[in-house]
Amino acid sequence: MIPTESVVPELGGKKVYVYRNGKAQPVVIETGLRQDADIQVISGLQEGDTLITTGVLQIKPGADVIITSMQ
Repeated sequence: MIPTESVVPELGGKKVYVYRNGKAQPVVIETGLRQDADIQVISGLQEGDTLITTGVLQIKPGADVIITSMQ
């Protein structure tokens, strides 16, 4: 389960951005069940991926990312 606000809808699918080597990398995901604040990811993410949850509508692939808080 991931926060719904981290999902970016696209024509024909959905994507999220993950943090890899200091950069934002888009990842296409397949989703399942949705609750009020969370949505199930069926495929696309791997255990240990660091998900970007804020500013996802303005972010560009390959953009530099500075992590300010991890939960």
